[in-house]
Amino acid sequence: MLKKSIVAFVALAAIGYSVFRFAPGFAAKTIAAIMTSVTTNSFSKVSDEELGKLIAGYEQKVFQENTKDSIQYLEQFKSDLSLLSKLDVFRPLTVSQLPVEKDASTYLNPHLTWEGSKSQPAPGDEFGLPKEWKEKLKGWHWDWVKHHDEAVAGKFNFQFLKDLSKYEYWALDKHSPMADAIEAKVQWHLLPIPNYSLFQTWAKLRFLTVNNQTEALVAVNEVRHLMRLIYTNESLVSNMVVVALLGIEMQITDYWRVAKGYRIEWQPTTPELRTAAKRALYAWPAFFDFSTPEEVWTATFSNSSSLPGACAGAKEKSFSNSIARAFLLEHYPERFKRLDLATATLKDSCRMTPLAFQGQTKEEMLKWIDDNVVSITISQEEKLALSSVGISEKLDRRFFEATGTKAALMRKFAGLGFHAIAVPSFFKAYKEPEDMSKYAAHVKELTPVRDPAQKR
Repeated sequence: MLKKSIVAFVALAAIGYSVFRFAPGFAAKTIAAIMTSVTTNSFSKVSDEELGKLIAGYEQKVFQENTKDSIQYLEQFKSDLSLLSKLDVFRPLTVSQLPVEKDASTYLNPHLTWEGSKSQPAPGDEFGLPKEWKEKLKGWHWDWVKHHDEAVAGKFNFQFLKDLSKYEYWALDKHSPMADAIEAKVQWHLLPIPNYSLFQTWAKLRFLTVNNQTEALVAVNEVRHLMRLIYTNESLVSNMVVVALLGIEMQITDYWRVAKGYRIEWQPTTPELRTAAKRALYAWPAFFDFSTPEEVWTATFSNSSSLPGACAGAKEKSFSNSIARAFLLEHYPERFKRLDLATATLKDSCRMTPLAFQGQTKEEMLKWIDDNVVSITISQEEKLALSSVGISEKLDRRFFEATGTKAALMRKFAGLGFHAIAVPSFFKAYKEPEDMSKYAAHVKELTPVRDPAQKR
């Protein structure tokens, strides 16, 4: 009985933390009463009514936040997407026209270092990138653009960037540690992903070695194609890497324009374009959320197959929507069907369907979620692992399954808790506009070109 009480306390403490984190003061008395009950008695003394109140409170909080924000930022979101759609990096894929030989996975994946990989014996060679240059470039901050001579002296080999022109997309789940993990049925939230930081370093070095305006355009085209391949990874993480690369291009373009006098004869990455990418690509999952009002859902999703970031947004939100499915199927079954609508709409333009992407059917994925949602929620809450009190997650799951009617309630509560962890943050870039004044001042301080011969 003591072990059961400890498990329940850890579980509710973890979930309770999420409540306080996103809804200060909300249901505080109810949570305190449950905490007291599980520590002094047993979990069986916690009433279904008390758990029901927590579930209702979560529902209200999640719906209120996302409904308000999705309405408030819809027009800005659409405007940002319109701006991004003009950039070739974000053009839609046509899945039926993607031959296997155009997949960059066989070329790129063996060279990368994969975070969380158990099958990769050693870090990838990262195409020979010297580690010290990562720290050098980071230390120079915005002034990295001024270190042309040091980069040229490094005599770097950029052949791999040229070779990438042969490929049209890049699959992470082929010829990689991720593929090995998928075959081994590793849980989806533990799949290894590549360490993308090398690409930011390589992009800066490629730009730094440019000697004239003609070479500048060649370098931009090479890095833009790299961005394109990363974008086709179709994940929120890869989209943010593209945003980072756009920021790097923005910085060097401003330097070339002001300090070198180059004519920018391509569509440059301006601060406005980079900001639009940062906001819209990260906000997409929130617009796929089940709490999004019908009119907002229709306005954003009706043409999502041709809008930048839609594939990653649908996939990202499918997980948290599915984790909350016990609640959704009972109270909002029609909204849960949006997952099927998303899959159907995106099937011709997304390589990886929202749920059945790791070698599992949709039914297998949903069963796994039902079986594990409580322990996932606990482990995700600031890494509050049950192992810290000497109890395994397997025991935790068995305990909750053994509580009869409360098992269903805990699954609902845990699902909503996990779901609520990320939802508010997707609109952060809209709520907290980035201050670009310091960067603007930095550009103004660049020394203008004096020798006309440098412009060539």
